[in-house]
Amino acid sequence: MAQAEPSRVAVDEKQITVDGEKKWLYPRSTL
Repeated sequence: MAQAEPSRVAVDEKQITVDGEKKWLYPRSTL
């Protein structure tokens, strides 16, 4: 579920579109 190792930026953008808010808040706190 949290496969943001190879391309964090690329994964973040995709997650934001997939989950929307849930994944959007996660990468924000991690970054």
